[in-house]
Amino acid sequence: MTCHRCGGLMLAEQYDDLHDYTEQAEFTGWRCVNCGAVLDRVIAGNHRHTTVRHAAAHSTELIGRNIWRIGIHDNKEVRMHRVIGFLTLSMLLIGFSGCSYLFYPRADDYAMKAKGASGVDTMVNLTTMMETSATAAKGGKGADQAMDDYHNQLHALLDSFCGVTKEQAKTPAYDLAVTHKKELTAIFWRLWKFKDNQPQRDQHLDLSIAELKELRETLQTIK
Repeated sequence: MTCHRCGGLMLAEQYDDLHDYTEQAEFTGWRCVNCGAVLDRVIAGNHRHTTVRHAAAHSTELIGRNIWRIGIHDNKEVRMHRVIGFLTLSMLLIGFSGCSYLFYPRADDYAMKAKGASGVDTMVNLTTMMETSATAAKGGKGADQAMDDYHNQLHALLDSFCGVTKEQAKTPAYDLAVTHKKELTAIFWRLWKFKDNQPQRDQHLDLSIAELKELRETLQTIK
């Protein structure tokens, strides 16, 4: 199976359903070994629904053009249909790109705070920021402020992988960084599952901190 974003190889993985989207404790999804994109039946269903909505918007635009040709509606309504079609397409591109903060708006704030001279510098700064939040989250419970900060910073870090250059993305160090990213994400989902339970919460936070340090060291070799 190939990735719809980058064309890379996708492998089957088992995931915990933290939000009960599938009504199952665990479900099987597909993860791209190249860019880290994830696809499961819920995501695939949302893609299909979005495609149907886009097709409906496109059909509406065509109807508007035909009506304009026979003189029932004026040029303003035709332009409005075009604008609606353009906005719909823009939202689709943003949602599928994997480099957006549509669902985690605070991630954008952290990305701006961590912004460095290059994409790799930004990633390094985010790992330091996340390590501070993970340390602050130890001893806590539930989705407290420190855990929420860490969650949004994680999404900022995942999206920041889009900021590397093509040359950097071809290096062995970047491949290793992608591996650390996947491990960090897997640890987080276990952390989220045990966010109300000790000592599992703190144990997974310690694992996250260790993984962040290894990721930062790897990123520094890319620079």
